[in-house]
Amino acid sequence: MSGLVGPDTRPAGSSVAAAPTFTGESYVLLDLQQLALEDLPPDNVVSLLARAHGMQEMQDVASTYVEAFGLLRGSQREELRDVFFPWFAKLAWRLGVDLKFLEDKKMRERLEQEGEARPMVEERLQAHQDRMKAASREEGREEGREEGREEGREEGTRDLLRRMTARRFGAETARHLGSLLADIKDSERLSRVGDWIMDCTTGPELLDRLQNAD
Repeated sequence: MSGLVGPDTRPAGSSVAAAPTFTGESYVLLDLQQLALEDLPPDNVVSLLARAHGMQEMQDVASTYVEAFGLLRGSQREELRDVFFPWFAKLAWRLGVDLKFLEDKKMRERLEQEGEARPMVEERLQAHQDRMKAASREEGREEGREEGREEGREEGTRDLLRRMTARRFGAETARHLGSLLADIKDSERLSRVGDWIMDCTTGPELLDRLQNAD
């Protein structure tokens, strides 16, 4: 392990000299928040960590897992796999994707040996996508129901106004009023018509007021 952090492992180059360091020359500070992920080299463990840390969407989880599965193969990277995949599962959970099975080493190894690890990840990602679609459809249905309820309330108000008009000014005025009310979608304006029915003394006066209202 000492060979990974010793002085000889410090990157060369003029820009590195100004970089913050810890414990003399043993460490180089790497700010993952400042990295341009698209510019990182492929097949690189540090790049993999940066991409995992920067995951924002479900597609990022899938591509990062595929990269990790290929890059961390082999007995030499077993310890790194044991650290990476539980951490990766926690990052995926923050995005709503359940990959907790990756935290179980024995299960993960068995699935990898049987070639089922990647299909399992894809299945969980699909399940998450299905939940999101279902939630979106339910939200749309709820909005539709609310719109339907609002339309029902407005139609009930129109019917009441027509009946009030018929009793006060007769059926013919109520029929004309119904035609005018059909174009009014604002519940507040419908309520004002009820006041006008009580205020006006004749049917023509009511219809004229409604036709010339702002």
